Amino acid sequence: MKKRKPVIQIVTPQFDRDKKIKNQFIPKTKKEFLSAIESAKKSDLKMWGFGEWCSYKSDMRDEGESYLKPGEVHYLLPAEWYNCIPNGFEVLDIFGKIEKFKKGITDDDRRFGCLCYGIKRKF
Repeated sequence: MKKRKPVIQIVTPQFDRDKKIKNQFIPKTKKEFLSAIESAKKSDLKMWGFGEWCSYKSDMRDEGESYLKPGEVHYLLPAEWYNCIPNGFEVLDIFGKIEKFKKGITDDDRRFGCLCYGIKRKF
């Protein structure tokens, strides 16, 4: 009887988004970036590739505790925006921790086309 070779399967995370962004907008200046972040509609954020983060709890928090207030939404920044995020801009990571962005130091890893941090918005 012939011995079968073991099959090795490597599974990696998905880095790119499922659908290409049709109307990609990437701010060119700090002023344009801040204006987009502060005043964009929900539909704009979605169209530009922002991801809505839905897991508001972490193992470090009590069950039911949330870092968002009622009506707030955590949007992950599109990976395409990494180079236009101003140094010192406060970003919110997926565990609710706020840190100041430092280009080249702050992680540029992406999943499904989004960075692992973003902004809070209330609509």
